[in-house]
Amino acid sequence: MEESTAFILALVGLFTGITAGFFGIGGGEIVVPSAIFAHFS
Repeated sequence: MEESTAFILALVGLFTGITAGFFGIGGGEIVVPSAIFAHFS
């Protein structure tokens, strides 16, 4: 169950990063993936 939850969070984080980048929020695409990698590591 933990793996599927992490996968869902990764998808949400990816979508959030792309959306933030699209709307010009420069910090979004940097902070979100960092949080994801920190979660997996």
